[in-house]
Amino acid sequence: MTYQYVVSDLDGTLLGEQGELTPYTLEVLGRLQNAGVGVILASGRVTASMLPLARVIGTELPVISGNGSVIADGRTGAPLIAQYVSQEDAVEAALALEAEGHYFHSYSVEPDKPFYCAEPSEGSNIYGQAVGMEARAVGRLSDFLNSPETATPKLLVVVDAQVMPGLRDRLRDRFAGRLTVTNSTPHLIEITRHGVNKGSALLALCARLGVEPARCIAFGDGGNDKALLAVAGLGVAVQNAQPSLLAVAAKVCGSNGEDGVARYLAARLLGDTEGRT
Repeated sequence: MTYQYVVSDLDGTLLGEQGELTPYTLEVLGRLQNAGVGVILASGRVTASMLPLARVIGTELPVISGNGSVIADGRTGAPLIAQYVSQEDAVEAALALEAEGHYFHSYSVEPDKPFYCAEPSEGSNIYGQAVGMEARAVGRLSDFLNSPETATPKLLVVVDAQVMPGLRDRLRDRFAGRLTVTNSTPHLIEITRHGVNKGSALLALCARLGVEPARCIAFGDGGNDKALLAVAGLGVAVQNAQPSLLAVAAKVCGSNGEDGVARYLAARLLGDTEGRT
């Protein structure tokens, strides 16, 4: 099978352990693009946090952001296809999270806006530094999200790893048929509109591009990458992926800390015998 597109998650997958694009990864992605293979980024990050990385890679293809809630123009960040959380569900989810005292935040639907939290905290600082975004404190998020002009592509909850599975499953049960609840890491719970995920977004983008999903090779590391790997022609998990993803991935490559995605692509698509030039 000849693949036309490489579709990759960012954090924990394409990015190194310090959240960086290594010179080797950039070299391989550049060679692939020169050979006519497109690079599509698919992340839980929102568009504003993805565009700088897309520019460094040199891809202008649409990005799949917000865990699949938005397909955005890779140059301008303008939404091409968007499915936001309904206001009713966003407010109810916010109230449930506030009642249990969990830190969470929401996002603007505009690509150049900050993310919104109740008040500055260690969680907002760590997240903002990791993704290169600013936090804006707005008070109770349930009140903020209840404003008629407020919409959000997703809610993100930051919790201890021991708390995550129980909270994720409670939210899934409570909002079954209304919201998609998954986890991108052992500490992050992603909440999007029902039926929205990276896999459904890739199918929509493939239809827009006029390409069969089978011509895509996809990479991921988190529970929120399951749908992405399932719909691609080949789904590959990095070695450091969550066990639930390793169990369903068709293939496993090296870890993100050792340029696993780039090495796999170099060997599989470019014919490098050792995954290096």
